[in-house]
Amino acid sequence: MINLTIEEIISKLVSNSGLTEAEIKTKIQQKMESLSGLISEGGAGHIVANELGVQLFQISGGIVKVKDIRDGMRNVDVIGRVSNKFDVREFTSGARHGKVGSFTIEDETGAIRLTAWNDITHKMQEFNVGDIVKIKSSYVRLNNNGFRELHLNDKSNISINPPGVDVGERKTESKKIGELSENDNFVELLCHVVNVFDPAFFEQCPTCKKRVSQDMGKYVCGEHGEVEPLYSHVVNLLLDDGSGTMRASCWREVADSLFGSLEVIQTAPDMFDSMKNEVLGSIFRFRGTVKKNSMTGNLELNVREAKKEHINLSSDVSSERDTGESRNEEKQAVQEEDVLEENVF
Repeated sequence: MINLTIEEIISKLVSNSGLTEAEIKTKIQQKMESLSGLISEGGAGHIVANELGVQLFQISGGIVKVKDIRDGMRNVDVIGRVSNKFDVREFTSGARHGKVGSFTIEDETGAIRLTAWNDITHKMQEFNVGDIVKIKSSYVRLNNNGFRELHLNDKSNISINPPGVDVGERKTESKKIGELSENDNFVELLCHVVNVFDPAFFEQCPTCKKRVSQDMGKYVCGEHGEVEPLYSHVVNLLLDDGSGTMRASCWREVADSLFGSLEVIQTAPDMFDSMKNEVLGSIFRFRGTVKKNSMTGNLELNVREAKKEHINLSSDVSSERDTGESRNEEKQAVQEEDVLEENVF
């Protein structure tokens, strides 16, 4: 089943109907009232879309743009340019052994992570960052952070640099932290890193990527039973660009791109002090997705890409934001660390 949030429905209606957001919300509310509250807000949004002649999603057939990929989609065909490629790893889940690898692609509408399973991981050796790939027969799953991913199995196919196929340049919106909203699907921020928190390590099920628990020295997934886990980690940062501060989460591959491989930190945690000093106080260009922390109500950035910049923002920061206020927010973020760690995972 393909699911759209009410925010996604409203956004598509505004883009394709010529009506304002307020007018769309009024129509949805009126539809709910006319049906005596026997329909959800999302259901009313679908009815309004049908009445306005707006197609909310592509049911099947043809190439799907990244921005139009929705929960529950199967047999998805998509074309994109490879923006990142990560190592293939072997795993054990019960009596089953396999391989898993991941990469990200982007088109002019957005970016998405793809996870390849078993035999199709061999195709990852044949392409590099910058190549165009055509993906056939993938399916959508949500990861632990609620973001959509495309998964590829033995029924999927990857074509590399197909003749006559091009991908437009991705449109990324550059913003200040103070300008962000929950609906910013992909933004670019130029920020100082003003605090680096210690990495958190955790074990994942190799099949569903959910966190596993330990029981009598064994790792157990609630869905797949006893497994040989994959190991992952996350590093949280505090960013400041002069308009505000913001917490940012850097998951395994992004964290390793900033600090180097962090696996050694599990046995030698003191080594992280020198690693984080290379990042702390530096300016980075971050790209990622904005998400509201359901426990604190704060906006946070899930980082997809990070690049160090050699420029000076100090004058902008000092003119736009009082340093005392920045220190207070940093202190508050540190105090929230334990609560936020639970929410991040």
